[in-house]
Amino acid sequence: MATEHAEPGVADPQPGKTFIRWGTVAIGAVGFAAVAVLLVPGELRSPELPPEFADEPDVYLEDSVITRFRDDGTLHYRLRAERISQFERDRVARLTAPVLELHEIDGPPWTAESRRGDVFTIARAEGGEEDRVELRGEVRLTRDIGGPEFVEMRTEYLAFLPERRHVRTDQTVMIETSSGRLVAAGFDADLASRRVEFFASANQRISILVEPHQQNGSP
Repeated sequence: MATEHAEPGVADPQPGKTFIRWGTVAIGAVGFAAVAVLLVPGELRSPELPPEFADEPDVYLEDSVITRFRDDGTLHYRLRAERISQFERDRVARLTAPVLELHEIDGPPWTAESRRGDVFTIARAEGGEEDRVELRGEVRLTRDIGGPEFVEMRTEYLAFLPERRHVRTDQTVMIETSSGRLVAAGFDADLASRRVEFFASANQRISILVEPHQQNGSP
């Protein structure tokens, strides 16, 4: 099972223990409540939060890093953010200025950044849970392949399943490489197999611009 490590900033009172699986949080809370009831029967009360605090986060971190490793111990992905606000009730963490680094086994990493984002814990169809990262606002996905080769994608929304290395958007996307430029209404990509499917719409056809040196066959 992959391990997860958080490296929070100064706002974190217990380093390494604030951003953990929701199931762990729930089990720990239930267990603590049961012990408290046994030790102080009839005296335990669960005060309700005032209405003005109902929408406040359960965990708040600044300048934090969430790191996930593969089963073999290699780095899988790292998520940085200026601010992370975690809400147990909605099973979501709100991100400010997130930067997601998705590390490849056999090549340079993909880096995605945006103005804001969310991390959800969702159920997998085949069982178990996984993280879903959604980035919004001036989203930029890049990969520096080395030398003059590069890939850069720009859109307003991007959804990641980091554990599967799957990314998708239904918003207009512009993709630039050293070979040319492509504009589409969206795309669905499996980064592991390098498979990409582009979408067109009534308002946005798939448009491809090839660099002159590629047209001429020059190196």
